[in-house]
Amino acid sequence: MSPESRSHRGELCGLILLVMKKMTQVRLRIVQFAVIAQLIAGSIFAQQAAPASADSTSPDKNLLRYGKFSGHARVYAMGTNNRDNLTDYFGIAAGAGLGYRSPTFLGFDAGFSGFMIFNLASSDFSVRDSMTGSPNRYEIGLFDIDNPRSADNLDRTEELFLRWRKGETFSILYGRFLPKTPLINPQDGRMSPTFAQGLWLEVGPKEKWRVQAGWLNGFSPRSTVRWYSTAESIGVYPSGLNPDGTKSDYKGNIATQGVFIGAVEGRLGKYLRGQVWNYFTENIFNTVWAELSAEYKLPLGITAYSGVQAMRQDALADGGNADPSKTYFEKNGRTEMFGFRLGARTETRNINVNYTRITTSGRYLMPREWGRDPFYTFLPRERNEGLGDVHAFSLNAEATQGNWRFAVGAGYYDLPDALDARLNKYALPSYVQANVMVRYRFHRMLEGLEGMFLVVHKFGVGETYGKPGLEFNKVDMTLVNLIFDYHF
Repeated sequence: MSPESRSHRGELCGLILLVMKKMTQVRLRIVQFAVIAQLIAGSIFAQQAAPASADSTSPDKNLLRYGKFSGHARVYAMGTNNRDNLTDYFGIAAGAGLGYRSPTFLGFDAGFSGFMIFNLASSDFSVRDSMTGSPNRYEIGLFDIDNPRSADNLDRTEELFLRWRKGETFSILYGRFLPKTPLINPQDGRMSPTFAQGLWLEVGPKEKWRVQAGWLNGFSPRSTVRWYSTAESIGVYPSGLNPDGTKSDYKGNIATQGVFIGAVEGRLGKYLRGQVWNYFTENIFNTVWAELSAEYKLPLGITAYSGVQAMRQDALADGGNADPSKTYFEKNGRTEMFGFRLGARTETRNINVNYTRITTSGRYLMPREWGRDPFYTFLPRERNEGLGDVHAFSLNAEATQGNWRFAVGAGYYDLPDALDARLNKYALPSYVQANVMVRYRFHRMLEGLEGMFLVVHKFGVGETYGKPGLEFNKVDMTLVNLIFDYHF
């Protein structure tokens, strides 16, 4: 065996040993978390416990019989291939988490969860690209973007809430939870999703008319391990440029009491369903989001569907700060957006075409820390937040065969010039994006395990003026994702 072969074999053995060591640490932490969770929950319900001879519906026995633990383990490998001499990166992460839901007692229930992440192998994310000086964009998101050198013990408390419910028509929750709204959402595209903190109210059955309202005063964004106030959370991710082309300086300089949300959604007859959401981000901006969707049953088991989206944003006060260089939303600024979808599906097939228009009035702004774009033309791994004057078109197709699921998506995104900072916050050139995704759901002895392989390529079609900084991690690049999830 040649010295070079022995060297590669030694590196492989070392990586395998590292993976085994990390996964052992993950299992030990899960066991510790489970024991602590049982002790905490048991002490809470013990205050209500009856003697040993009590009926089986006593709270302490409900805890053991009906309280539910759940777990999630994920291994995620990601790599980016940029063109020519621009830097390529990779990252392999392993993580595991445990959650608990208490039984309901007098209408109350509680829940909490936590997740831990380990860096199995990766590039050095503290090293910037030598040609552009830009940092890594995608793979650092598997770990902690606040601390790119951290490799171990990336722990985060996720859910921690108390809720009171009355049947299926009323619930009120306070604490930390997973937000599920069009504009503030989990955006679960890395190791662990985005969580929010605050008060949340729901009234009405989901299948009819429902009202939702809430106040969010904290966030723990995806790719972080900390909890931030609403103001602190804006700017955790890269902040781009001000409309005048200078670097945005709103991180740490924004003042707000939080986001106040109100929504109404429900059926409008036999075929239509509508929803209207209002996001009032105090002292910064207000956003109104509306969507109308329709479904029609056709012969041969085909369902035709369509949708219309619309959005309006307006600045509040000074947009977060009286200093234009430190504000988030330009004073007196506004944005309009609308979109359309048309598609058809069966039990095993689905295809749709989509269009999105963001007008020239201003940039569509929504903190990336809070969620991903809800546009019909959204394709994973890129978004149109921070842009105005956009014409976007996409085509998506899916097929299911047994435990396999295949999906392809292609989109053309006609954007303003990359150097037009007024309408292009992140200096992103126009591009064509193509996604290919394969999922497989395991069964029998591996029930609960699912694998996903996603390849994304972005073709640059806009002017880049020979500037590598307008291409690096933006266009003419390929992103490969391999993910294994195990839920138990």
